[in-house]
Amino acid sequence: MMSRVILIIILGIANLNTSAQIFNNAIGSATSEILAKDDPIDSFKGVDFTEVYNTYPSASFSVGDKWTYDDYFYSDVLFQNYEILREQEWMGRQALVVRPGNLDSEDYMLQEGSKVYFWDKFLEEYQLNYDFDNDSLYIIRYYNSVTDSVDSTTVYVDSIRNVEYNGEDLQVQYCRSNFGFSGNSFTQKIIRNIGNSTFGPRLPISIIIDDFSGGVGAIRCFESSDCNIQFVDFPCDTTFITSVLQPLDVNEINIHPNPTQDKLYLDTQDQNWQYKIYNLQGQQMMHGVYADFVDVATLPSGIYFLQLQREDELFQAIKFVKE
Repeated sequence: MMSRVILIIILGIANLNTSAQIFNNAIGSATSEILAKDDPIDSFKGVDFTEVYNTYPSASFSVGDKWTYDDYFYSDVLFQNYEILREQEWMGRQALVVRPGNLDSEDYMLQEGSKVYFWDKFLEEYQLNYDFDNDSLYIIRYYNSVTDSVDSTTVYVDSIRNVEYNGEDLQVQYCRSNFGFSGNSFTQKIIRNIGNSTFGPRLPISIIIDDFSGGVGAIRCFESSDCNIQFVDFPCDTTFITSVLQPLDVNEINIHPNPTQDKLYLDTQDQNWQYKIYNLQGQQMMHGVYADFVDVATLPSGIYFLQLQREDELFQAIKFVKE
């Protein structure tokens, strides 16, 4: 099935931050009718859960389960799918393989009753992410890169509320934590037997997001063998593209090879490019000045974006795959 693309045209705007703000206003109008309705449990991206009519997700994850989230890239809103591909023994346990992973091409997920763990390569252990039966607090261990030691963060479950779906209740935990970041805590909505309402299936524990107009956003859909839950009022595979009708004075640039194992080359003679490389979560992985090629050999396997800049003017961001 082909994905849907919605084009939003903005006239004469070269500033990407301004175009992003206008885009947010434009897409906000699409959900204004839903926002105006009573929302018994608050809302994910302004969409009332009572608008969705599906069956309740099963108590355990399985191969074939798929999440779809917003995927922001400057003024555009794409979509990012996460899927459980297979079962595999990993570090002595039978795990579910989720692709793409948070920092790598794959994540390893383990479920024990109401608790869900993800393998943490820094801790070298399965890290607790969710405790769906918890109604008070739970502790998550993580590697603190600042102190170079194992640390922990507390997730406080402030409230739990239910929403009815065709006679079945969908349980949502309203949680509060700093999630391994210094400073004040922030809230997350965790959906029972689905996971996080934003940022992807795995909690963003101590992942530093650079100043970048991108990253994974709110959940759109969750599909499994026994349910198909949609949290938005448009098809899950919709892409919102903002067209800026004041093109930058440069020609399109291609890169090769793509996929690559070690080096990326630009199809241009110009050597005056600054570049940054971001992963799917918006985390800056590399930066530098282009000189004949970009060495990406040290990047983990996965999907990345090469963002080019020249004379303080952002150019195109090019998607590539590191094998």
